[in-house]
Amino acid sequence: MVTRLSEKSRILVQLPLMLLTRIADADGKLTAAEMEAFEKLINDTRWCKNDLLKRALTHTKVQKDEIWRDYINGDLDNDFHSVAASLESIQSSLNAKDCDTFRRDLLHLCKQIVRSTGGLGGLLVKDKGVKAEYAELKALIRNHDADISVGSSNGLSTAILDADHTSLICAERIGAQTFWQRSKILLHCIGVIAETHDVKTFQFVADPPKLFLYKPGQFLSLDLRIDGQIVRRSYTISSSPSRPHILSITVKRVPGGLVSNWLHDKFRVGDELFAQGPNGTFSCVGDNAERLLFISAGSGITPVMSMARWLHDIGSTRHVQFIHWARKPEDFICNDELHLFEGRMPNFTLNFVCTRSTIQEWPGETGRLSLEKLKALCPDYLDHSVYCCGPGEFMSGAQQVFASSGLPASRYHQESFGRASPQPIRKGSGREVKIVFTESRKQVACRDTDVILDVASTNGIDVDWS
Repeated sequence: MVTRLSEKSRILVQLPLMLLTRIADADGKLTAAEMEAFEKLINDTRWCKNDLLKRALTHTKVQKDEIWRDYINGDLDNDFHSVAASLESIQSSLNAKDCDTFRRDLLHLCKQIVRSTGGLGGLLVKDKGVKAEYAELKALIRNHDADISVGSSNGLSTAILDADHTSLICAERIGAQTFWQRSKILLHCIGVIAETHDVKTFQFVADPPKLFLYKPGQFLSLDLRIDGQIVRRSYTISSSPSRPHILSITVKRVPGGLVSNWLHDKFRVGDELFAQGPNGTFSCVGDNAERLLFISAGSGITPVMSMARWLHDIGSTRHVQFIHWARKPEDFICNDELHLFEGRMPNFTLNFVCTRSTIQEWPGETGRLSLEKLKALCPDYLDHSVYCCGPGEFMSGAQQVFASSGLPASRYHQESFGRASPQPIRKGSGREVKIVFTESRKQVACRDTDVILDVASTNGIDVDWS
């Protein structure tokens, strides 16, 4: 019988091999002798004083081949951010005494790994970069929770998680560790909301707890374990940074889509996943225009919904026109909340438009986006800064409309949903080259005509894209 491990337990079981590969396999030349020395360490655990780590090592020993296979296939990340996120997730659940023994044991493990590799082939002496990185890794293990003061305290402190998995802020001081920004993090699902018949919102808190810091409109990348494989997908954050305790994504079920169907059918309250981010530049933050026009279609509503929530929460008095396209009224996402904004925000105007409804089904606006429709719904659109998001076909049409609208290009911002197929690259001879990914320290052979994002994805290397 196979024991089903929680995400946090899985992290702990994988951590020793993450450290091994991070330290000893930087050049992809881990030897059989080095692996044998590592096996002796996890087989004879008399050196290990921390009970939790000692129990985990028994699972590491049993699952070593599977974990190594994940590493070879690119499904086990050993980059600095992944190691940091793993350490933080594990140590957040330990008391001070156990944290101390856990760190000591990990430092001992690192030291033995270095010893078994002959000082990394002498690189710890010869190569300043390798020496500095190893020192940084040790410092990370020693000081994962070092607190750095950020601004004034305002009577707040680090986040804690209560029995109901609700993130709370209490005590007296905010530190750098309180915030999530530009890093990998473990997310714990606390809510699943059915928005429409094929759209769900998934709500998360951080584990360990943090306040989410991002710009409305940005996205994050998820690591999902589906059928034993790690699958990565990017989703826009639909919540607002003005409500920093909870982070949400809103996902439309796509027929035949691996991830969207898995999330809708399998992912439940209490489940966990890793996320990396935030990323992206599609945001109205920093735009000083007095009039904003949000245009969206389908699940493309999520980034502009995040912006609308943010504007509502900060009490903005700017003029906001929000126009959303859907097939039928039952496909309207966040219908009630948007009508609430219309009632509460003095300068907020809302329009829903259906593309496939009869007059009996929908008495409101119908038809596709066109320059005539734009002028009818927002006659003064030339005075607005425009933010537009939707599926590929909708965005192609939107680009054509605004290209002929007279609106300055600098005031038109867009985000397309779905990753477009890369166009063939004409330059290059097709010769074999080698790419070095700095963060993961992986070297990958490919052709000089290959798309770097595809090379990274094929080899399980997570890179930012938008």
